[in-house]
Amino acid sequence: MLPETVSFCISGAGFYRGTEADSVLRWEKRRSCRSKRSRHGNFSAASQISFNKKVPSENPPGFLSKNAKRNVKTKVIGIDLAGSPANPSGFAVLSGHTFHTRLVHSDQEIVNLCLKEEPTLVAIDAPLSSPARENIRKADTELIKRGLRVFPPTFAGMRLLTKRGIRLAKKLHSRKIWVIEIHPRTSGVILFKTADRTKWVKKIKKMGFCFERDGSKHETDAALAALSGMLHLRKKTEVVGDMRGKIVIPLPQAALPA
Repeated sequence: MLPETVSFCISGAGFYRGTEADSVLRWEKRRSCRSKRSRHGNFSAASQISFNKKVPSENPPGFLSKNAKRNVKTKVIGIDLAGSPANPSGFAVLSGHTFHTRLVHSDQEIVNLCLKEEPTLVAIDAPLSSPARENIRKADTELIKRGLRVFPPTFAGMRLLTKRGIRLAKKLHSRKIWVIEIHPRTSGVILFKTADRTKWVKKIKKMGFCFERDGSKHETDAALAALSGMLHLRKKTEVVGDMRGKIVIPLPQAALPA
């Protein structure tokens, strides 16, 4: 059972409410036809993802942004969310190979920027769900077992951030924007074997990306969130957790030139 604080479904690594049921059913029908033709297993793993009519494992094509539908340059937004709007949040737009970063504050400012940019995906550094009865989500437990340092939603100082993350994700989802939860420090350790932000920037540039400007630590975290989102679109990530909350982390071999 999902926590009461989340009034929408969490599926795969994103959110889905079922407002585009017709699109989902058409997608399922196409997949069914492909499955019949691929009984010998010749299709890629992406075409064999398990599917549930109510809760798809990934957002179906009808849920993508206008950018994706028009087949223009893909944009991914990364957000390093602060627990309070009084503190700055990092905001990064990855368009092509360039990161455009800035600092933002209010939820409405974030939502307005997302609507303006029309991203394919928004990756948020904040818990987007809270545990129902347990003190910690399975997603957090899995990362901790791997030696990765994360702070669960119930930790002191994380409750406000969790509430804000859930609220912001719901606002974006209601506007049909695909949202995933990521953790920049974990992404940095997996991709670059370091938690040093300065080294992240250098290594990201070696991957073929560039930064519009030198930003704050919040903007660097937001940029890594956006990079994680782009890797997710390229199927170079792993999703850990369960239906109570999922975190997207990059695969170690994903740190290749863009």
